[in-house]
Amino acid sequence: MKHQWVMVEDALRWAHRWAHKSLIKSPSVQRSSRSSDPHALTQLDNVAQATMILAFVQRSLPEIDRDVISLFFIPPGDARKEFLAAYVGHRLHEQLNRPKWWVVDVLRDWSGARAHHQVKWWCENLGQSQPTLWRWARGRDDRSVYTTIERDLAKAIDSLHEPMVERKWIGEEKS
Repeated sequence: MKHQWVMVEDALRWAHRWAHKSLIKSPSVQRSSRSSDPHALTQLDNVAQATMILAFVQRSLPEIDRDVISLFFIPPGDARKEFLAAYVGHRLHEQLNRPKWWVVDVLRDWSGARAHHQVKWWCENLGQSQPTLWRWARGRDDRSVYTTIERDLAKAIDSLHEPMVERKWIGEEKS
């Protein structure tokens, strides 16, 4: 393979970006953007390689880990990001005993999507203070949403490190 990334996160970011990229361009742009290097990967090669990486992730990880990785790395604006925020949010709601749709909104924010409501709205509707909601979302304790989801993401990425090194997709060093 032509690409070798430094970290697992780089490979996942690249694969998710290419898997969601639109390849249809106007003919004039296609003609002017052709590479003269016969060994250069085409856009279709990049999409195929991205699909291969994502299929590897699909086979290698349990569903919970795949969902967290997809939620984090799928580009904002994709409808699947919204679905995954609700799906993972439901699991965290049960695990952390926090309000379900608030957890989903926090996950939207964490993953780079836009939250549906501002903190002030949640304070009014949940009857909680802003510092309390901040602590629930980003506190350092084990029951905060960010701590839990980042721990899940780190676990999933760690489990992909060695297999990706074996395939020579990433370098040996672990960051």
